Amino acid sequence: MSASPLHAACAKLFRVTVFVATALSVPAALAAQAVSVQALVAVPNSSARVSGMTTRMDGVWAGLGVGIEAGRFSLTANGTRGQVNGTPPGAVPATSLGELDLGGLFHLAPWLAVRARYAARALSSAAGYERWDMMGAGARVARDLGTPAVSTFAALTYLPVVRLKNETAPTFGVGGEAGATVTPAGSPLALTLVYRIERFHFSDAATRAAQFETLSLAIGVRAHRQRGRWTLSGSKDASPPR
Repeated sequence: MSASPLHAACAKLFRVTVFVATALSVPAALAAQAVSVQALVAVPNSSARVSGMTTRMDGVWAGLGVGIEAGRFSLTANGTRGQVNGTPPGAVPATSLGELDLGGLFHLAPWLAVRARYAARALSSAAGYERWDMMGAGARVARDLGTPAVSTFAALTYLPVVRLKNETAPTFGVGGEAGATVTPAGSPLALTLVYRIERFHFSDAATRAAQFETLSLAIGVRAHRQRGRWTLSGSKDASPPR
């Protein structure tokens, strides 16, 4: 007996939940208490195994991101684009890789937040076009290392909705990340280093496996509102797309 009807019902419920949460967060976002902007450069690595044959692609991409903080809510939007090449060289054509990442956090405590995420990732080359659409939810923890100037964070995300254009889609995915943010004393800038990994599970009939990783370095600046005035500060939580 297939589990597809149950999976479809869970996916539909998840989409409705994300829509409702986003709708409720819009009024808070309009009354933003802080806005952040960041630029980043990253090294992505994609690997896929199909029928026992493994192909790998790596390269460099760059992008921009914006964030809004309002009370317990944090909303982010990030866009990146770059080139990746097959390993070994010539295994696959040079490929253009781009990603749009939308995320939201609701902070249950200063160190703990629940999160929702949507990401669209596209690869285009002479061999064809491939697009991934993902929706997920999870949790994130953060901790200062003795001083607010240095903080670390980690997150785990379950991706029950994964769509793959023109290919057999995974049944689900799991993502994880870990990173650190450094805000130099007296500087309005913050530096963030993040490692992110995603693994996707396919049905046995697909004879396929896939994994995506990035190592990102970002520099960001944050403006916060206090007593009706906006001032610059190092990004409280400036981190690359995840």
